Amino acid sequence: MIEKLKYLEAISFIKEMRTDGHSPILVLTNDFNAYYIKHTKGHEPATYLINEFLCHYMLKIWGIRSPEISAVKVDKNILPETLSHYHKLYFYDNITFGSKKMENVIEMNAFSKIENKADFNKYDHGYFGLS
Repeated sequence: MIEKLKYLEAISFIKEMRTDGHSPILVLTNDFNAYYIKHTKGHEPATYLINEFLCHYMLKIWGIRSPEISAVKVDKNILPETLSHYHKLYFYDNITFGSKKMENVIEMNAFSKIENKADFNKYDHGYFGLS
């Protein structure tokens, strides 16, 4: 069953995760759990975040385990001055997509990279038993 979306507030900054994309930040929320959060990148509608929420619910429907999620509001006062300026603007007082930090997990990127069409086709055609 699909659960109702939780709304949380970030109460403490933990660290920024530098990436080529969103560069999510790890925060402690008011339920005392750590969440990786992503912002809208300034886009309206916030299609990046809408896609994150939709993908989470689709994974649940298909029975694929994924972290708990939440909409997380961020108070600008918890963000450090060292946070990337570009990203900091979009975290201020906005709702973000939060993915609960899970311990002892291995991300798919750790053992497989999709760099070209041939790599993609391995997944698309069930090479790994995923389809």
